[in-house]
Amino acid sequence: MCREGGTSVIADGFLVAGKLDEKQRQFLYDYGAWLQLLDDLQDTAVDFSDGLRTCFSGAENKQELEMLAGKVFHLGFQIMDEVDWLNTCDTEAFKMLMKKSIDLFLIGAVWSNRKYFSRSFVRSMEEFSPLHFSYVRNRRAVLASLRQLILRNMGSFMPGIPSEKIIA
Repeated sequence: MCREGGTSVIADGFLVAGKLDEKQRQFLYDYGAWLQLLDDLQDTAVDFSDGLRTCFSGAENKQELEMLAGKVFHLGFQIMDEVDWLNTCDTEAFKMLMKKSIDLFLIGAVWSNRKYFSRSFVRSMEEFSPLHFSYVRNRRAVLASLRQLILRNMGSFMPGIPSEKIIA
């Protein structure tokens, strides 16, 4: 599954940039593989109810799932050490945005699967969230529209790339 996520993001990179060097391909592969792990973490409840076994839905207990979520979180930060290989016009701002996305993706995955995690783990994730989970629950529709705005504005970090290519 990680290979699928990695190669998919490399393909997106070629579509957006047209040409990638080896380090850029490696970053995009690693990032795509990490996104696939996050997707599997987000799908834990669905996979569990459907009987589909992933490393997350197959966890023996909450502690094991929490340990795996922690590993995915730290892996994301290791991968972010490679973001400079993209050679964007403003790598520091882009890197900061990408690192913040790691927090938000993981926090969202934990929140959406909170019944599979201990209360203390969910509370610890909420401490890192810019918004309280109760606020997110009540404002879900408004926050979803902000996602499109954020993706559209990512284009400013990649000169010459139309924002519609990033959103697609």
